Amino acid sequence: MIPKKMALAALCASVSWTGMAIGQAAQQVSPSDKVEEAVDIALKRPGTYRLHNVEEAQKLFDEQQEIGEGNSIGDVPGYFRNMVYDAEPAILPAGTDTATLQAALDAASTEINGGVVRLEAGDYELGTVHLRSNTRLEIDPGATIKMQDIALFVAGRGLTATTAGRAEQVINFEVTSTHPTEQFTIDASHKKAKSHNGPFLIASAKNFAISNAKVLDNYTILSQVFLIADSDTEVGAKEIDGEIVRNISFDRCPEFGVVQNIEGHKQHTGYGTVQVFCGENLYLADITGYGGVTLRLEPGSGPDHLNKSGKYIGAMRDIKVENITNVEGFTALYLKPHSKEIYNVEAKDIYGIDSGFALMVDYGNQNPDDPYFGRGHFHNTKVSGEISLKKTKDGENSRVGRMALFYIADETRAGRHEWEMYTPDPSGGRWKTSDVVVPVLLASEMTAEDVGDWHQGLYKIDLSEANISGENLIRDELILYRGDTKNFDGTVNVKKINQ
Repeated sequence: MIPKKMALAALCASVSWTGMAIGQAAQQVSPSDKVEEAVDIALKRPGTYRLHNVEEAQKLFDEQQEIGEGNSIGDVPGYFRNMVYDAEPAILPAGTDTATLQAALDAASTEINGGVVRLEAGDYELGTVHLRSNTRLEIDPGATIKMQDIALFVAGRGLTATTAGRAEQVINFEVTSTHPTEQFTIDASHKKAKSHNGPFLIASAKNFAISNAKVLDNYTILSQVFLIADSDTEVGAKEIDGEIVRNISFDRCPEFGVVQNIEGHKQHTGYGTVQVFCGENLYLADITGYGGVTLRLEPGSGPDHLNKSGKYIGAMRDIKVENITNVEGFTALYLKPHSKEIYNVEAKDIYGIDSGFALMVDYGNQNPDDPYFGRGHFHNTKVSGEISLKKTKDGENSRVGRMALFYIADETRAGRHEWEMYTPDPSGGRWKTSDVVVPVLLASEMTAEDVGDWHQGLYKIDLSEANISGENLIRDELILYRGDTKNFDGTVNVKKINQ
């Protein structure tokens, strides 16, 4: 186990359930024309936190032995603790508008034991709703919410240039169904394909749960549940007076949270159901995606501001994953560190059905010697239980990216020696329709016997307790490695192997 903030090990930092300030040294402030002294700029800005008497409220919560009429998922030890009790929730009827819902959540957050807001069955058309501390939003499984804006439910995320990096940290909150397992519906099927769309944007948040939601999409951009940093508009790092100054606003990430029983339909291949850009102490379970990637543990897109902020700022730590399924998509679980050092990931039971892969592990492809980026790794990462890929339909039904076509079977490749010869999938030009490949792709390892060069971004994943299986697959292999890559014409891809 590494220190919580390894890059800031020399600094004095303290975090409590109140979400109060973290002390930072001057060299860690947000880069700007004028470097502010001895304090995190993100914590100085007005409106960063609303103050809550959390210690007193928590004492009252400890004395209560029941959740009450509410439908919290309840405590998930180590990840989420229900801290909201409300015997008289605010009940809102079908058709309630955004302003009314927002006002109800704002009022609920001021109640001494927290407050519950409940949406009844029926249809809603909602714009952006800002989730509040010490609240639970319960939605009847008979409810359908038609998204009107780019974002629907937002926590701890500034959405404009003036609010980015300065949103209040939202603590002790939950969004769930009024039924323990049945899902409410978020409808984004009317959105234009490849437009931006974010049903859940969770950033500077602590002690939270998102559960029991089904999203109807139309190949839009962004994942259905997006765990990201509340970063400001500055770049991730700058050179100031000869030193690289890291922007710690990229470290305002979700922590102590649960995402469970989420389902996404018609997902963009480059996105999917749940994506974690950054966060720690997260439990992600019972997630199913149709198309795309069901669960991505991938910080950013590579050479972006988040990755530029450094290996440990805005990274991932202590994540538990269970029961992830993908249908006719890219892969169920995708791991790629880009420039981050990611620690302690435990995954179990990963399933692909007519998908490219069940588990796909990649390496960061930035310049390993770049002082801003470099190549990160997954540390202490284990996938156990069932890892299964099944082909149940005739023809080519999986939706994959360019990289997957370096690993397809010779039978799938036959007669097609160029990228353009493959059928585009509904997500657009970067993505193709192909046949299923293998249950596990370990592009982070050269071969089964040789992991490869750590400096070049290669690393090992522990599969020693996994039962890997395939059904009706063209290839015989259950695992492919980086050394198995081929060009589109079927020749050995020497550049990929030696890069």
